Amino acid sequence: MQQTWGISLRTKATAAVLAIILVALGVTAAVSIVQSNHEIAAEQRRSADAISHSLARSAELALAVRDEAELARLATGFLWDPNILFIALCDEKGTVLSKAVQSSNAWKFYEAKHVESPAFLLSEKTVVISSTGEFGQDVSDSLADRKPSQRTVGKVVVALSTEPMETAQRRQTLLTGGLTLATALLCAMLTSVVVGAWTRRLEMVVTASETIARGDYSQGIRVPSRDEIGRLASAFEQMRLTVQQRDQTLLHRVEERTGDLEMARRSAEKLALSSQEAGARIRAILDAAADGIITINDEGLIESVNSAAERIFGFAPRVMIGHNIAQFVPSLDQHDAGASLRAFVGARREVTGRRKDGATFPMEMNVSEVQLGRRIYTGIVRDITEIKDAQLKLDATNKQLLQASRQAGMAEVATGVLHNVGNVLNSVNVSATLIAERLSNSKVTGLGKAMELLNSNSADLAAYLTANEKGKQIPAYLTSVTRRLLEEQAELLREISLLAKNIEHIKDIVSMQQAYAGASGIVEKIQATELVEDALRMNAAALARHDVIVVREFIDKPEIVVDKHKVLQILINFIRNAKYAMDEAVPNDRRLTLRVACEGEMLAISVKDTGTGISAENLTRVFTHGFTTRREGHGFGLHSGALAAREMGGEISAHSDGAGQGATFTVKLPLNPRAKLL
Repeated sequence: MQQTWGISLRTKATAAVLAIILVALGVTAAVSIVQSNHEIAAEQRRSADAISHSLARSAELALAVRDEAELARLATGFLWDPNILFIALCDEKGTVLSKAVQSSNAWKFYEAKHVESPAFLLSEKTVVISSTGEFGQDVSDSLADRKPSQRTVGKVVVALSTEPMETAQRRQTLLTGGLTLATALLCAMLTSVVVGAWTRRLEMVVTASETIARGDYSQGIRVPSRDEIGRLASAFEQMRLTVQQRDQTLLHRVEERTGDLEMARRSAEKLALSSQEAGARIRAILDAAADGIITINDEGLIESVNSAAERIFGFAPRVMIGHNIAQFVPSLDQHDAGASLRAFVGARREVTGRRKDGATFPMEMNVSEVQLGRRIYTGIVRDITEIKDAQLKLDATNKQLLQASRQAGMAEVATGVLHNVGNVLNSVNVSATLIAERLSNSKVTGLGKAMELLNSNSADLAAYLTANEKGKQIPAYLTSVTRRLLEEQAELLREISLLAKNIEHIKDIVSMQQAYAGASGIVEKIQATELVEDALRMNAAALARHDVIVVREFIDKPEIVVDKHKVLQILINFIRNAKYAMDEAVPNDRRLTLRVACEGEMLAISVKDTGTGISAENLTRVFTHGFTTRREGHGFGLHSGALAAREMGGEISAHSDGAGQGATFTVKLPLNPRAKLL
């Protein structure tokens, strides 16, 4: 099909679908690569820590007695992996007692700076024993972790090359990129095939439509399908047949009316000759008028037009005179224009006019009837296209404003849900992380190794457990592992229970938010303290997780007529900001006080915290749109709250004695909203 207006629908549809697929694939690939690289780096770090931990356990005695020969043997013995660049065994002051080096460059870098480099990971473990000389104490990451009953005997340093980690990361990146590219190519092929099959039938309809538009009604439309395109083709075929029939009928009627109009034209010419002088005077008066003036006989034929009418319709007077007024004013009945004009007498009507180029336009028409031996109609017409265009622009602007208002309301509800659910998701993330750490550090692996030893000596298990040195340790080890597994099970059950409660709380928040969102804009009477309790319940998980003590000072418990959804959003924002402000406070000092009291004809609800406070220069800016002091903040919560309070006839305010002195946010609402508005 010839494309006369640019890019084809098939190309546009294919490009749009491919763009969406490519964006989705790109984002997925990027997230996968970042996550994989992070996991590879974490695994390399755990490997380095495991080697240093094992070496620290083995070197306890040698470090305690300063047996340098044993330390050298241990350092050399642990240098079995080519990726271990160097091992250093130091005393408690950091002096190197023994070292084994596979990379002199790495050792020189560490010896000079005592920090990691991009070429290696560094794992340091401090070796401690009890003050009584008992070995087997915990290995710590720093001297600060040492207990008062322990004594430091040395430190173990292991440097592990980052080259294997970087190689694995590059391999994973290439693999993910290749899979993404292959998927994109496959999606492109499938999209092209599907869109092509869909648009091919639409091209058949367009081709037939263009033929009919050129006046050729002989070509029908046949699309062998029953979907929307098939129904469109069938409807268009019916329309083609109807238009063809009406066109033939109209042609016949035009031929009949042409003869009648010709006779009328000759009669008008005779009348014009007899009244030429009077007509000249009347013409001068009519041409001076600003509005178009048309005289029409009882049959609907135009007898005269002034200059304004000529400008409005674009026809020369000689073209319009003698023709049916309905040809220029389609709103009139062409077959009985006289009857239409009689119905218009004495009233100003809005009708449709037709210009010389065939374009239609809106106009006002005022018809009056004059008896001069015969009935004559005078039509005064005025082009109101500019007025209509201005009205359309005004209507479009109003629709845009209404749509923007609706979208703003939807964004407000969505923001509330995301903020509230986000607080509980933090708790869910903590529980999930703890469960993963417990499982990764489980003693199940050691239990499997013990079972392998028992199975390998099953032929003479009794002798192995009583005579073999390793066998003697297995019963005690199994007892220890069993006790540890029971502890792990209890910890996991507690975390899973907490996780389930948090997920249930998310459901409650969404349900409550939906209930309030559905009622947004509805003013109703409600207990003020109930709104405060609802706001606390929506933030209960976050407050509990941050050890915030909630104090209720409900001095009054009045009923208030408000939009409870707007009030709830204001209170939730107050509580959430207070929680963030108290993050740096000592847990015992995190106190959130909610106060409800009547102040004259106003109800005041205050939220007071013991957090970081607000400086004097920021106190006047906290309600400005986009202003925030938190790195992850957006700066629209307090601003939207101020607007909502103002809509309800109230106001919100902030008070703080300065940085570190806490802050108080208060919303005041009228107890009698109708009286407040008056």
